[in-house]
Amino acid sequence: MRTPRNEPAARVPDGSDEGVPGVTRFDLVCHPDVVDTALELVGRWAEDRVLPEAGQERLLSLTRAAISHGLRFAPRGVIILVRWLDLERVRLDARWVGGSSSAQPGAADADVGATISTLDVLADEWGVGRAGDGWVLWMVAATA
Repeated sequence: MRTPRNEPAARVPDGSDEGVPGVTRFDLVCHPDVVDTALELVGRWAEDRVLPEAGQERLLSLTRAAISHGLRFAPRGVIILVRWLDLERVRLDARWVGGSSSAQPGAADADVGATISTLDVLADEWGVGRAGDGWVLWMVAATA
């Protein structure tokens, strides 16, 4: 995990971002197409805010990595929160609802390494923490 550059982005979310103006929330039920659904919603968010193509691709790749990683724990749902931190950075949270505290049988350890590599390369900052009864994977991505 990278060292945070500023405290607000590095703060592990406690749920207090929910309902805050400027935070877009997507509540999704986990099903076989949940990754595609999440990508479509986050992609539309990025397009609506006129993110440059590189920023959109970065945000979508981080979304794919986060959702794919979380599905290893068989959650019932995922809450995605997206918000601007400043003009050059966006924060994306993936909060898991329900599921196991350990990865499902057949989930390869190599998957974790691939997820970490993706986050290290594409996110300015990222981390994992508790949010209420579940887990959250938060990421900060440059928009340019």
